[in-house]
Amino acid sequence: MSHKNDFKAFSISDNANIVSQEKYEENEGLLTGFPPNTISIDLLNKVLRQSSIISSVVADFIATQSNDNILDDGDIIKLTAQLNRALEQKITEEVPNASLTQKGIVQLADVVGNSDTLAVTQKLAQEIINSLRENINDRVPNSRRVNGKTLSTDINLEAGDIGVYTKEEINNLINAVNNIPVGVPVPWPTVIPPAGWLQCNGAEFDKTAYPQLALAYPTGKLPDLRGEFIRGWDDTRGVDSGRIILSAQTDNTKRIQLSQGNERRKYLSNYQGPLDGYQYPLGRDVIGGATVTSIANNTGGYETRPRNIAFNYIVRAA
Repeated sequence: MSHKNDFKAFSISDNANIVSQEKYEENEGLLTGFPPNTISIDLLNKVLRQSSIISSVVADFIATQSNDNILDDGDIIKLTAQLNRALEQKITEEVPNASLTQKGIVQLADVVGNSDTLAVTQKLAQEIINSLRENINDRVPNSRRVNGKTLSTDINLEAGDIGVYTKEEINNLINAVNNIPVGVPVPWPTVIPPAGWLQCNGAEFDKTAYPQLALAYPTGKLPDLRGEFIRGWDDTRGVDSGRIILSAQTDNTKRIQLSQGNERRKYLSNYQGPLDGYQYPLGRDVIGGATVTSIANNTGGYETRPRNIAFNYIVRAA
């Protein structure tokens, strides 16, 4: 779409009545102006031609770039605004945005980012430098060593360098734990069992949640091993006959038989019983007199047991 331009060039035809360029430049009027009533028509046409051509070209540029009509209405403010818009449009069209492959207009940025088209301001550049200096000052000097290895090159540390288990060693430990059959009582040295284990305290457990444990204890109840010793199943050996797996047994003291004669050893009499500290008659003479003695001084406990250390029996829950 063409726009109206009221500013026209004057005397631009080939046979226009204008003075030659040489005579125009030699005329004294270029410096002092034309005297009244003595200007020639061809000289005046030359002056009008030069000024009108410039005006026409500028007006056409404004009309083309601003998409406005350029009117000879004497509104200088409007014409100035149109000229500014025309220049901005021309710059936008002719000067591209800067990129990694071409020069152009660059927008400034005052924050850190990852743009390839924005340029940092002086302030942002200084902030980046200051941050780098702070980080550098906090770094460990490359003269330092890590386990005898200098920091000037890449450091390769093996598990043994810092005293940790290798992946293979950890897997072996895990496998060792997993290889313990579910249901085997394991002595544990703390009050709280580790994760995935249950205390052998006679409590019931969920057989659905722990199906492997249910195979070992079909009743769904753990043995109560608190304060108990574990004894090997007799299995027809005859040492502890009559027992079944997981059956409990109370404490007991082996039978004791003692014999004591009177002072004249006329005859002996036997007595059998536990060592509870009481006096029992052990002998009688022919006259009928009896002698008595104390079997024990009652300094022992209430059960017979070996030396022992208390552990917390636990089983793996699976």
